[in-house]
Amino acid sequence: CFSWLQADPFKLTVLELVVQTAGEKLATCMWCCNDVVSADSLLSATLERRLRLLGESHEDTLRTMASLGQMRHQQLRVDEATKFLEKALAGQMRLLGDQHPHTMQTMMAIANLNSLAEMSNDQDGHTLRRGRVSLAERVYRVLRDTKGALHIETLSAAQTWLGSALGLGVALSEVERAELEEQLQQAMAEAKEAVGSTHRIHVGLASMLRSSMLVRGSQDEAAEFMRTLQMDMDQDVRLLERMFGGTHM
Repeated sequence: CFSWLQADPFKLTVLELVVQTAGEKLATCMWCCNDVVSADSLLSATLERRLRLLGESHEDTLRTMASLGQMRHQQLRVDEATKFLEKALAGQMRLLGDQHPHTMQTMMAIANLNSLAEMSNDQDGHTLRRGRVSLAERVYRVLRDTKGALHIETLSAAQTWLGSALGLGVALSEVERAELEEQLQQAMAEAKEAVGSTHRIHVGLASMLRSSMLVRGSQDEAAEFMRTLQMDMDQDVRLLERMFGGTHM
């Protein structure tokens, strides 16, 4: 019944591409259901077929490559994840530019990578970490310019960028830490305006700021900051209860 396909290579290629798309979507579903091993196997096969049919410079191939990199990172196979993500990013930068959503997603995935090399305190480790921070900041700046400071994606990108920057730890100078704390305060104010003080992004930013205060030895400042934060959160909770009753949570 498939003789018409065998007689027409073009139709067979189209069918293969349709199967690949379905395979990638199924792999995503498996990934969301925490069946990472099956998802990885299916996505690996999809990438192999896309490389053969479309080549490594095609947008679909690069997207699949980046997705596979993220799956490898979730499995703590960081070296493999880095290889896939960096290769995908290089292709996306050439083909799509640095402001395309797929490119920015890959940038953020790279910024989120954690490896033993990054945790080292030698010059290579510092350089690698600062490169990842720079990527995260680029994504944040583009989103802020294009979607606005109060957009949820911008706020999430700010949290990722500032978290990775604070992760530099002792490599931060006093001036850099002071600038980051100013950025955190600004991001907190924007998150509070956009989503409220009880939202996970606002709470996450506040936790980062408190941690930074403690790192520089300002225990009293951190304690006062937390008291003020708790008052703001209690006020927002009471406001929600008045508006929606006690079942809004």
